[in-house]
Amino acid sequence: MEVGNVIHYDFTFDFPEMKKQPELIRENVITVSGKEDIDGHLWRVEGKYTRLLERYIRLLEIVARLAMENGLYSLHEKIQKLIEQGNVATSR
Repeated sequence: MEVGNVIHYDFTFDFPEMKKQPELIRENVITVSGKEDIDGHLWRVEGKYTRLLERYIRLLEIVARLAMENGLYSLHEKIQKLIEQGNVATSR
């Protein structure tokens, strides 16, 4: 948690079991300037967005597999294109 406080990253997203140890979580982090607060917030939002995008891509992969199994080949192709676009976005 100390590292997360310094770099303004909430590791409880990656390690949910940390939430069960409230003594590790410090709500009032001391910052040097307001810019650090904004930067930290942006890092957290970016992390949330990345995780959401990764989950969305996994869901699309499942739907694409189902489309292929059921002979919906044009739908499968369209979903594959969306997956490729999502993979490009996550690699940025």
